[in-house]
Amino acid sequence: MQDMFFSQLVGKPVFTQQGTYIGKLKDAIASIYKEPPIVTSIVISAGPKVILVLDADINVVKKDAIILNKIHHSPLPEDILYIAQDIMDKQIVDVNGRKVVRVNDLKATFISQKIVIIGVDIGFSGLLRRLGIERPIKFLCKLLHIPLGDNIIAWDNVEPIVSEERHLKLAVPYKKLRQLHPADIADIIEDLDSHYRSAVFHALDEQTLADTLEEIEPDVQVNIIENMSEEEASNILENMPADEVADILEELDEERAQKLLERMDKEDSEEIKELMEYEDKTVGSMMSTDFIAFPPDITAQQTIDQLRLIQPSPDEAYYLYVIDKDEHLIGVVSLRDLVVAPPDRLLKDIMDPNVIYVRDTDGIYDLTEVVTKYDLLAVPVVDDDMVLVGVAIINDIIDEVFLPRRRKHA
Repeated sequence: MQDMFFSQLVGKPVFTQQGTYIGKLKDAIASIYKEPPIVTSIVISAGPKVILVLDADINVVKKDAIILNKIHHSPLPEDILYIAQDIMDKQIVDVNGRKVVRVNDLKATFISQKIVIIGVDIGFSGLLRRLGIERPIKFLCKLLHIPLGDNIIAWDNVEPIVSEERHLKLAVPYKKLRQLHPADIADIIEDLDSHYRSAVFHALDEQTLADTLEEIEPDVQVNIIENMSEEEASNILENMPADEVADILEELDEERAQKLLERMDKEDSEEIKELMEYEDKTVGSMMSTDFIAFPPDITAQQTIDQLRLIQPSPDEAYYLYVIDKDEHLIGVVSLRDLVVAPPDRLLKDIMDPNVIYVRDTDGIYDLTEVVTKYDLLAVPVVDDDMVLVGVAIINDIIDEVFLPRRRKHA
């Protein structure tokens, strides 16, 4: 096994085993689906000509030359990654660090007649090496007692990003990226250049797209939505909570927002429009309309059975609200009280009728006082007629009050 850096291979003379000079190595090709990338073909610059050596059979990599055993000719597959063109000096995702970094060089090894990419150098020394000035600078730093080491990330912990143009030709899986939390994916997408950002975003499944879009900064949200077709954008928005969609549409051009609303389900569209009508910094402008409410005359067991069918999200399941036939809020039930209650006991006998609530026209800071005073994870929101219209969830309150950078009007 022989370790090296890819920058040290670029420009290296390439010869046949018989000693015939072919040219200088310009780039190397690997499959985008192989982990780690194994160089299968090389691109050689021979004066004004560029020679593509497919299925490269490398005999040895010397300090001053690369020797090929044979030159094979076979069709070039589509699912390829150009090492220099697609990775060197490009953005790449550090999956463990959950951030975007720039590739200054690549760590490689030569084993079993194959060049294998095993790591990414994101350190300053990698940049110096690529520029051909690593040795003198390192010597100077050593004299001045300044540490200058490599900063290598193992290939297992990175995800290469290809531009949107290349992404359209390749079915890029982005398997490592998909395993991250949507909030981490959002931070990564925000840090990517625009022509890479769209490629990554379109590689995610529809639900992950929706969850990620919720977490992205407003200006980036607008950029992404504006670069989508109306059909694609409306499909993604329909997978998001109504309050989040209202926030996004308020950032868009009015005509664009209206066209997206027209493409959405009528009931969802009307709900979003109602949220958009609330004044800024009121509870109604940030409440969620996804909540769980039941009538008072069903049993604990019936309620549990319905919850199993509904499968509410964790945010929705903090409390269950009890409403009458006119949807007036009359009580609240904690999950604990529901679970420990006898199966045949009615909700009206389990619920707490003394409900702490806020009105949709109250100010956000009035809401924070209620949450702080009563240590609540969610607060029901009613209108002037005590009709339950939404719920203010602790996560949204934190975003609104303590992380205003994620909202335009906060």
